[in-house]
Amino acid sequence: MGTLYVVATPIGNLADITLRALDVLRTVDVVACEDTRRTRALLSHFGIHKRLVSCRAHNEAQAARRLIHFLSTPISAFLSPEKGRGRQSARRTRARPGETVGTAALQLAAEATGEQEVCGSPHAQVAYVSDAGTPGVSDPGAVLVRAVRDAGHTVVPIPGASALTTLLSVAGVRDKTVLFEGFLSPHPGRRRARLVQLCAQRVAFVLYESPYRVQKLLEDLVAVAPESQVVLGRELTKVHEELCVGTALRVMESFCARTRVRGECVLLVSAEKF
Repeated sequence: MGTLYVVATPIGNLADITLRALDVLRTVDVVACEDTRRTRALLSHFGIHKRLVSCRAHNEAQAARRLIHFLSTPISAFLSPEKGRGRQSARRTRARPGETVGTAALQLAAEATGEQEVCGSPHAQVAYVSDAGTPGVSDPGAVLVRAVRDAGHTVVPIPGASALTTLLSVAGVRDKTVLFEGFLSPHPGRRRARLVQLCAQRVAFVLYESPYRVQKLLEDLVAVAPESQVVLGRELTKVHEELCVGTALRVMESFCARTRVRGECVLLVSAEKF
């Protein structure tokens, strides 16, 4: 059967990509990705040109079905010239460098498989990457992984960058237990209610937030637990990387004084002083 590689990519600094990730991306047959434009730019930076298949949150289940068809296809069934319609299908499923493979191309691959059984041929290998960081961690990927595994294919993790572990490495947190919450609801009432629950547990927790809502998040955190300890990372691994450490009140005052916040943010909140 085929193999799905779940590949972590840099969260900002392209030099953070691993040698193993590059090796996998160079050798797989198809790269499924959250955003084909961003992934094409990443691959091009490293001189890699692959077929790209869109697999985003809103189409992940549908894309998973297409990719399972691909993983079940012997490579030679659609890469080797065959007679008649099979030859046409094989030719049409070839992609030019950087070309995106859509539904029709993957369907043609499935048709080619149905026309001819190729014994002993290796099956396809697919890599999945999100826009940045590790797939499945507040990113798409879970639906695809479950579907591929349920279909009997192999799933292999290719670890690497993650905003979660990047922040934890410099937070200096002594808590033995850290809860990863990810993104809270954008709805103000639900967000504050969840913060009340999280702070009541007296366990350190990690949040992700967009630059457009981080000020509101900090305001809510101050309303709930103004003396809680916060480490906020912004633009981690990038040129304008910033770490802001202090009480929730102090961090809020720093960020709310700005007319505009740029870059994704990750926060660690703890009742214990760092």
